[in-house]
Amino acid sequence: MSPAERTRYAVVLVLTRKHGIPEERAEQMVNDSSFSRLLVEDPVFVGHRSANYWADDILDEYSLVH
Repeated sequence: MSPAERTRYAVVLVLTRKHGIPEERAEQMVNDSSFSRLLVEDPVFVGHRSANYWADDILDEYSLVH
């Protein structure tokens, strides 16, 4: 598993375990988020923040869009 895949997986785990979001939905939220694009474009920047930070960021983004 690549570092980017591990990071993405860690964020999905936070969304499912801490926030109670079903895994399939959490994966969709991660894939549809700006986090996912940023992870591809600048993985070093993403790596400077925790999975908890990114999960919260995704939840904030999701609540603004939906």
